[in-house]
Amino acid sequence: MPVRTLKQVSLALLKLRIRDIVDVGALPYSLISDVLLHPGLTTHQLRQIEHNSPHLWPETEGQSSTLSACPSYPFAHHAPFQAVWKEHCIRAFIEVRIAIEDNLPLSSPPSEEQGGWRALFDEQEQVQDRKLRALEERLRDSKRNYEEGRASSKQVDGVRAEKKRKIGSHPGTAAAGQFSFSILPLVSIPMGPRVGQRSSRRSP
Repeated sequence: MPVRTLKQVSLALLKLRIRDIVDVGALPYSLISDVLLHPGLTTHQLRQIEHNSPHLWPETEGQSSTLSACPSYPFAHHAPFQAVWKEHCIRAFIEVRIAIEDNLPLSSPPSEEQGGWRALFDEQEQVQDRKLRALEERLRDSKRNYEEGRASSKQVDGVRAEKKRKIGSHPGTAAAGQFSFSILPLVSIPMGPRVGQRSSRRSP
């Protein structure tokens, strides 16, 4: 088994503690890229790294020095940061992932002047939040309509039960569809002897 280098051991340890990383000092992107592109690194951590490690990619690596064009995103013109935010966009938003995989144009393509992929991530996150809020509102409306419908149904059932109770409390009132009748007693009429039957009486 080959002996791992110091870099490999260090990166392995960093990946084990990926949730704790908020500062990488002045390390170059070429050394720390595997950590920054790790799926376990959240966008909140990435923003902290941007803030805490402003010299992560110095201009000597060939990055643009025109940072004042986009003050809201001080690292917008740094290609490494763009690559990291692009990966986050692809992972988080299905529309972006489909467009990238199928080589389709994005509805709002990232512009370096407006912050690039980082700005696109923020925009898509806001769109997703609005969709979630709209869905929650529809669910609340559906639940409210369902509860109101149940309340109305219970009220109607109560009225019907009250009517039945009132009708049952008046026994002299015949229910619709019922009839009162009496059966006359049968009268027994004596019959003479049947034809051919011999009389039991003897003649004198």
